[in-house]
Amino acid sequence: MSEITRRLVAAGASPARARAFAEQFAKSKPGVKTQDLEDAFDAQLAELSKTYFPNVFRPPTLDDPRINDYVAFVYGPNKFAEIETRTFAKNAPTFTRAKTSQVPIEKQFAEAIEAGQSLGGLEAILQTPAGQTALGDFLAEDAKRLAKTLFDEYNSAKGKVDQAKADFLASDKTYAAGLPSPKLKYGKEENLAQGIISFKTHPAIEKELKDPKYARAKSIASTAPAGYIGAGGGDAIASFDKMRTDARNIEDNLFKEFSSSKANPLRDEISRREFLKKKTTR
Repeated sequence: MSEITRRLVAAGASPARARAFAEQFAKSKPGVKTQDLEDAFDAQLAELSKTYFPNVFRPPTLDDPRINDYVAFVYGPNKFAEIETRTFAKNAPTFTRAKTSQVPIEKQFAEAIEAGQSLGGLEAILQTPAGQTALGDFLAEDAKRLAKTLFDEYNSAKGKVDQAKADFLASDKTYAAGLPSPKLKYGKEENLAQGIISFKTHPAIEKELKDPKYARAKSIASTAPAGYIGAGGGDAIASFDKMRTDARNIEDNLFKEFSSSKANPLRDEISRREFLKKKTTR
């Protein structure tokens, strides 16, 4: 077991997850010292990083609409669905069986509950012709009891799904520490479904984009020639077209320059936390 793996296990990670992280990190992030990696999981440094670098990418929280794309890319496209299925199987066994039941009233109740029907609405189904047909050999009172059982199980399990998702995310020490997954990379625009975060979230790029030349470039890029050069003629138009093309390419060129630096989201955040450690312990 490597030193990094031992330290991660000591911090609470499972041996398998710690080994996987250490191996992946070692392959793609050479040059990061063991102490720096350990410091990256320090809760105080994580909070300091949020304060000093508020616009840096952080893994989305469970209530963030982006969480589904993040989880699908990092952990697998069906991970949240698997968690929900397991949670319902454990906490709503009768409801889970009813969803695929060959008994019409059971399946009808389950489908209605998933569609948001209230308990009173379920009982009202029994008064309809379709409900009477689906009832089959069930007695009305038995069907009402079944409706309440299914309704209560469903709502109990549904209330536990988010907690199960939160527990899963917390079990990943990288996510729990607010560190981006080693699988992520920078791109021009964020697309978490593809594992891409915007390079504009990097503090150096954020600072660069505050230069007035970028605001001027945006203005020029969206200006029609006639509104800028008046009656200057063909040469003036050609000159302006070149200037507008250059303006439109200014962020592309910045991204190309940034990409050549081999910047990496996880390694960058580890470096930021190590910087903050040195800054606060002088």
